[in-house]
Amino acid sequence: MSLIAIKNADWILTMDGARRVIADGSILIDKDRIRAIGKSAVIEIPPETTKVIDGRGKVVLPGLIDSHTHHSLHLGRGLADECDIQTFLYRRLYPIEASLNDEDAYISALLCQLEMIKSGTTSIIDAGNYFPEATLRAFGTTGMRGVVARSTFDIPTSSLGSLPAQVFAEETNVALKRAEEFVERNSGACDGRVQAWLQLRVLPNCSDELCRGLKSIADRLGVRYEAHAAFTKEVYEASKLQFGKSEVRRLDDLGILGEGLLLAHMGWLTPRDILLLISSKTNVVLCPTSSVHQAMGSIAFGHVPELLEMGVNVALGTDGGPHGTNDLVRQIFVAAGGYKEVRLDATIMPPETVLEMATVNGARAMGMSDQVGSIEPGKKADITIFDSRRPEWRPLHNPVANLVYCANGNSADTVIVDGRILMENRKILTFNEDDVITEAQRRSVEIGARAGLLEYGRPRWPVH
Repeated sequence: MSLIAIKNADWILTMDGARRVIADGSILIDKDRIRAIGKSAVIEIPPETTKVIDGRGKVVLPGLIDSHTHHSLHLGRGLADECDIQTFLYRRLYPIEASLNDEDAYISALLCQLEMIKSGTTSIIDAGNYFPEATLRAFGTTGMRGVVARSTFDIPTSSLGSLPAQVFAEETNVALKRAEEFVERNSGACDGRVQAWLQLRVLPNCSDELCRGLKSIADRLGVRYEAHAAFTKEVYEASKLQFGKSEVRRLDDLGILGEGLLLAHMGWLTPRDILLLISSKTNVVLCPTSSVHQAMGSIAFGHVPELLEMGVNVALGTDGGPHGTNDLVRQIFVAAGGYKEVRLDATIMPPETVLEMATVNGARAMGMSDQVGSIEPGKKADITIFDSRRPEWRPLHNPVANLVYCANGNSADTVIVDGRILMENRKILTFNEDDVITEAQRRSVEIGARAGLLEYGRPRWPVH
């Protein structure tokens, strides 16, 4: 029997229904589930406990949930900075993905997940790619929890740009068939830790027939689905030009909005779009540093505070390597601070709200609210332990505020998923970190050369 105890933690942020914060608390983990949680004076550590983690000087919380990232693009970091959105997507990122082979995609996903584990993330919703089997393989290696989806496009050229034909060109029926087969093959993969979803990549490159067909498959198989939507002014205008309406209005007309849908970015919404999101209970994910990096407008023109107040489930995502950092703690800070700045209101988006976005809201977006997102008896043992004996954490009065405003993911000390310790004392236990970093660097140069993009990653200052 595997029985783990986290003993005498300075602080436990349970994120349960009452949002209890336990000072000097302990947790018992029985196999993959949380058996007990409470004050240390009350929780008895059984003699058969196989592992005791000293929680003194630590802040314990549910594992962070990244609700939107691109595993397959991670090796393109540094090759798509400071460019407009059409260039960013159609002349940088898509050529990078088109230049990958299966092993490249696997290493890309491993590096992505390495960075996330090291910063306290336990679950990831992949944003969709054309190497989903390689992404699944990475989840099997690292031990993380998550979602993988195969991308679908069927309009090769839109008003935004043209897709690389060697990977992205698919007829509607072929795209639907391959997406359905992927879900059927991989439902409950990695011992049940990974879900297989469906995905519409960029809506101006997806026909009405594809959208309806994907929703039909989702309904028939009982799986969730995701899409990018309203992420820049250019994409918003492209939808109006091609289809005569906003992306949200189009999805509603096609019968696609609903609780099973997760829409990424969503910075450009009309009042009617907002009403449709509320009434349909569609999930939304904000990617703060991606918007800041690419000047998308998700914060400056977005409505996340209003969506949250009106009951829309809004989660947090990183968007992946080319968009900046995969540190979800930094995303939490930018989400809180960004909206305070643009609204000139220091009380908006308080730390408690943004931490909910990275935990309980992310669990709801995954369709796993009854399993993850909070530390409660019976739930999955997905837990992150932060070391608060660091200068950025002190003085410490309110652990929620310090995590959001002062800390970063580098203070993540121990990460547990499904009752298995993936990182302890900042050492990765499930794979060789140094090997991944070395191989990722080598392959990134090869991929950049194949895509003809290496020149965009060179330093602007003279190198001697």
